[in-house]
Amino acid sequence: LAKAETFEKQEGNPFRDGSNTSASIGLDGKVGLTSDITLDFTINPDFGQVEADPSQLNIDGFQIFFQEQRPFFVENSNLFEFRLTEADAGGPFGIDNLFYSRRIGQRPRGSHDIADGSFSDSPNFTSILGAAKVSGKTKNGFSIGLLESITAEEHIKIQSANGQKSTKVAEPFTNYFVGRAAQDFNEGATVLSGTLTSVTRNLDGTGLEDQYHSDALSGGLSLLHTWKNREYQIRANLAFSNVKGTAARIEETQSSFEHYFQRPDADYIELDPTLTSLGGNAGTLTFANYWGKDNIGYQTGVTWRSTGFEIND
Repeated sequence: LAKAETFEKQEGNPFRDGSNTSASIGLDGKVGLTSDITLDFTINPDFGQVEADPSQLNIDGFQIFFQEQRPFFVENSNLFEFRLTEADAGGPFGIDNLFYSRRIGQRPRGSHDIADGSFSDSPNFTSILGAAKVSGKTKNGFSIGLLESITAEEHIKIQSANGQKSTKVAEPFTNYFVGRAAQDFNEGATVLSGTLTSVTRNLDGTGLEDQYHSDALSGGLSLLHTWKNREYQIRANLAFSNVKGTAARIEETQSSFEHYFQRPDADYIELDPTLTSLGGNAGTLTFANYWGKDNIGYQTGVTWRSTGFEIND
């Protein structure tokens, strides 16, 4: 891949001199391990032809979730899904998923203080050094999804007012893993599945120790059972999460928009600035009748999230 771009020159800015060129090389491959299971791998992938995301304005604290469009992550993506609450009525609980692939290769989030008069150039995305995925479903109703991905350490280029050049880490070297297995029984009338996700970051010496969790782990078990020609359905799942980091990082997680441990109306929780890990759990239990002889469908159930449940890595 070779790229050349031109743009308006910014006087005095060495990173905006009017043009930029780059070149890279990568590899994509697919191997049929069996007639049902496939291995996909990619090294330094190019997603330059993927359709751009539509512009969105975020006016509150809720995160914006974009649809995955990169071919490597789209294929067999249903095998990696573990939705916490599949409510037919919709609502904000219905979008929670233990695995959100768009976080892999996302825009670097690390920030540093830049001296006045200095110029800086930040990367627009995090390079995926390599990724591999094993996925498929056998004739016996067993489905599997394993995905491993490693992203590069990205740097901000800086040039001071006196011309001195330096770099600072914008995104740490990171390993992502997700695994999911499911087994169908009675021709799919009953499905038992489990999921595990992990994020591990190398933060040593990056200056980002207080901005990222060093480790993030989540997982869950799910049971779906249907009967009477799948007219009736019971669904149950349990999930957990655990994040680790410096006391400053975990304190920021507790006080973030998603948690608000410090809110005065909640006397059952208390922000603890000494914690270096935070754990939580979630679950759902539903019962539904899908359009039987009387043409009436309904669903009822309960879903919960503990205050420390954190799956945003």
